[in-house]
Amino acid sequence: MKKPVKPYRGQSKFLKYGPAMMLCASVLLPVAGFAQNTTSSAQAQFAEAMEAYERNHWIEAFLGLSRLADKGDSQAARIAFQMSKYGPFLYKTEFLITGVQYDQWRAASKTDLAVK
Repeated sequence: MKKPVKPYRGQSKFLKYGPAMMLCASVLLPVAGFAQNTTSSAQAQFAEAMEAYERNHWIEAFLGLSRLADKGDSQAARIAFQMSKYGPFLYKTEFLITGVQYDQWRAASKTDLAVK
């Protein structure tokens, strides 16, 4: 009678923890790349949002500007605030924002105008 073959201990640990490690790696690797790209590409993101604005792609422009405004970009906050304020009249689109965004973007847009 043959003895059952025991799996290699490293293999059994991988079978137990492997899926969790794979999930963590699949989440952390893109985040690391994203963090590297965000610091150097704020100007590129602003340029892309303004390019969308010039092409009359209002929603795409507003989403790009609002992301930057939430990160503290005063110029993007000024434009996004104006788009949310005058959206139905100028763009025939209503851009909904939260009360916190309204207060932050309004304050940031005032400081942006004061600096210029």
